[in-house]
Amino acid sequence: MITLKENEKILMTLHKHWLIIAGRLIFILTLGVIPLAGFFLTDNTALLIFALALWWLTLLLLFFIEWLDYWLDAWIITDLRIIDIEQKGLFHREASEFIISRVQDVTTTVPGLLATFFKFGNLTIQTAGEMSFTAYSVPNLNEAKNLILAQATKQPAENNNSK
Repeated sequence: MITLKENEKILMTLHKHWLIIAGRLIFILTLGVIPLAGFFLTDNTALLIFALALWWLTLLLLFFIEWLDYWLDAWIITDLRIIDIEQKGLFHREASEFIISRVQDVTTTVPGLLATFFKFGNLTIQTAGEMSFTAYSVPNLNEAKNLILAQATKQPAENNNSK
């Protein structure tokens, strides 16, 4: 759980663009329809129904994992710092944070026609400690970039030395 500091305000929360998860979920749903052709190819309906139930249960688990990965992967931009939460599998999560006043460069990349049409892309932030953080397939790139740069220039110089 992320704890905000005193007087810290969340300015923006970024998740991957909805199109990313929609594509994955459509693929899973397509995999759920394909085995129905087995009803026309075999007479053993009891075994087929059992196998189909196992197949759909597996796909439901994949659906749940994809949704969790989408929902729990987040970038939280506050007025003092940026928090990167990366969900890796069901039981592994990594959280990184850096002080927003240490931001030196923000780069946006829109990779391809689909990303251009649906207005999403990658946001890379370079910090003073030579670290680089990237959020992939996020919407509102320019809004997030402008917000980060505006907050980085607002921060007083004494925050550069705090941890």
